[in-house]
Amino acid sequence: MSTLYGTAKPALNETRGAVVAIRSSSEFFAQMTKPALKPISRKPATPTKAKPEPKTIALTPETLQRLGGVRLAELVLELSENDAPFKRRLKLELSGPQGAAHAVGKRLATLAKSKSYIEWHKVKGVHDELVDQRTAIVERIAPTETGMALDLLWQLTALAGPLLDRSFDGNGVLVTFFVESVVMLADVANAAKPPLGVLASQVMKAALGDDYGVYDDIVALMAPTMGDEGLTLLKDLMVTVQRAAVPKREAARHLGVCQRVLRDIADARGDVDAFIESYVTQEPLSRHALVQIAERLLKAGRAEEALAFLDRHLADDTARTPDWQRVRADVLEALGRQADAQAFRLACFRASLNADLLRAYIKRLPDFDDEEALDAALLYAQGYSPPIAAVSFLMNWPSYKHAAARIVADADCLSGNDYVWLTELGKALDEKYPLAATLVRRAMVRYTLTHAKAKRYKYAARHIKECQVSAAHIEDWHSHPDHDIWLAMMVAEYPRKFGVWDLV
Repeated sequence: MSTLYGTAKPALNETRGAVVAIRSSSEFFAQMTKPALKPISRKPATPTKAKPEPKTIALTPETLQRLGGVRLAELVLELSENDAPFKRRLKLELSGPQGAAHAVGKRLATLAKSKSYIEWHKVKGVHDELVDQRTAIVERIAPTETGMALDLLWQLTALAGPLLDRSFDGNGVLVTFFVESVVMLADVANAAKPPLGVLASQVMKAALGDDYGVYDDIVALMAPTMGDEGLTLLKDLMVTVQRAAVPKREAARHLGVCQRVLRDIADARGDVDAFIESYVTQEPLSRHALVQIAERLLKAGRAEEALAFLDRHLADDTARTPDWQRVRADVLEALGRQADAQAFRLACFRASLNADLLRAYIKRLPDFDDEEALDAALLYAQGYSPPIAAVSFLMNWPSYKHAAARIVADADCLSGNDYVWLTELGKALDEKYPLAATLVRRAMVRYTLTHAKAKRYKYAARHIKECQVSAAHIEDWHSHPDHDIWLAMMVAEYPRKFGVWDLV
C-alpha cells in the first residue's frame, strides 16, 4: 500500500498544481474582462424622461388638423363609400343653398315613394336621417332661400302619415320629430310670408289628412302669420269642405276634423260665438263641450252665459267631472258669489275627493282658518268610502299619517295585485308607520300565495323578510296578529308553497 501510495503521490501533486494554475488563469481572465469603474461625478446628470404617448387621442378640430387637408379628405372619401347617410350629408355640406335644396327635395321624394316596412331597430336610423334633412333645410337653406325652405318643410312634414303607417314607432320618436317639425314650419312660414290663399289651402290640406295628430296645433302656430284675413280665408275653405259630400264611412271623422279646425280658428280670432257654433250639430252637448264653451265664455267676461251652459246637466251627477267642477267654481267666483263658490268647492271635495278643489278652497281661506280646515278635510278623507279611494287620495296629497290610520283600520281594502303601487306605498310608510307598511306587504304576500303567482314568489319572500324587520319597530299591533303568528298562519294555510318558504 505504501509503495502504491508513494508511486501515486507525484502524479497527484501534478494534478493539484494544474488545477491551481487553471483557477489563477480564470481569475486573471475575469479581472481583465470586468468593466472599468466610471469615475464618480460630483453633479450626476438627470436623465430626461420622454413624455408617454397618450393611449387615446380626442377627436377635436385641433387634433384632426394634424392630418392635413389631403389626408383628411382621403379618409372622408373612404368612409363615405360604405356609409350612404354620411355620403348624403357630405354632399349637402358641399352644396350651396340651392344645391342643398335640390338634394333634400330629391331625398324626401324617395322616402315618400318607399313602401318597405320599417322595423323597430331601423327607426332610429330613419329618425337620424330625417333630422339631418331638417337641419339642412333650417340651417343651410332657410337663411337665404326661405321660400324653398318652406316648400321643403311642407314636403318633410307630409311624410308623417306614410312613414308612420309603415313603421313601428313604439317610443314615439318619429311622432315627436314631426310635431317639432311643424313648429319649425310655422317659424319659416312667418319669415317667408307666402300668399295667404296658398297658406290657408296648405293648412286645410294638412289638417284634413292628419291621422296621427302631427298637425293638431297647426292653426294656432300659423295664426300670427295668417292674421285675421288669412284665418277668414281658412274658415271659408273649411265651411265649404264641411258641406261637401263624403263617403258615409268617412262622414263622422270628416265632420269631426272640420269642426275641430273651425274651433281652432275661432280660438285664434277670439270669436266665442263661432266656437259655440261649431258645436251646433252635437246637441245635446257633451260634458267636454260644455266645459270648453264655459271656459271661453268666462274668459270673454260672459260668466252668466257660462253658468247657464254648465248647468244644463246639473241634475246629472255623471256630468260633474273634475273639469266641470273646477270651471263652475271659477264662474261663481267671477259672478261675485265667493261664498257660493267656496261652498261648492267643499261640497265637490266631499263628494269626490277632488284634490284640486280642496287646494283652491284652502287657498282662499283666511290665515289660521286654513290649517283647521285642512285638518278637518284630511280627517274626512280618512273616513271616505271606498277605503282604497281614501288611501289613494291621502298618499297623493300627501298625508301619510291619515293614510296609515285608514290602512290599519281597513287592511282588507288593499288589493295585493296592485304590486307596483303597493310596493311604493310600503316604502313610503316604512319609516314612521311600520304597521301600515307591514299590512301593505302582507296584502301582496297573501295575493301571491292565494293565486299561485310563481313569478312573484321571490318578491313575496322579500316582503316577508321586510315584515320581519318592521316587526321590531311595532309596539301596538291594533288587533292584527304579530309577525310570528301571521307567518305561522300563512305556512299552515299554504303549506306547499315551497317556492316562497325555501327563500324565507
